[in-house]
Amino acid sequence: MIQNKKKMDPALKELSSVTQAMQKQIEGLKTETELLTQKQKKIQQDVQIKKYTFQQTAAEVKEVPQAVKEVWQAGHFNSR
Repeated sequence: MIQNKKKMDPALKELSSVTQAMQKQIEGLKTETELLTQKQKKIQQDVQIKKYTFQQTAAEVKEVPQAVKEVWQAGHFNSR
């Protein structure tokens, strides 16, 4: 029994060492995942803000021809 334990000790130590290394890698991956999730949320928020700003600008640009037409007609009628 003692001989078997002596034979198994190096293997158990190696297994423990490998397990610890894997656990460190898993923790690193978890940290990276959290950071990437935070970055993704920031990017999504930025895209939404830019999308809203673009839509507002596009809506205002669409109104310009009508405003110019109204100003033109008002000025044109005043000169008559």
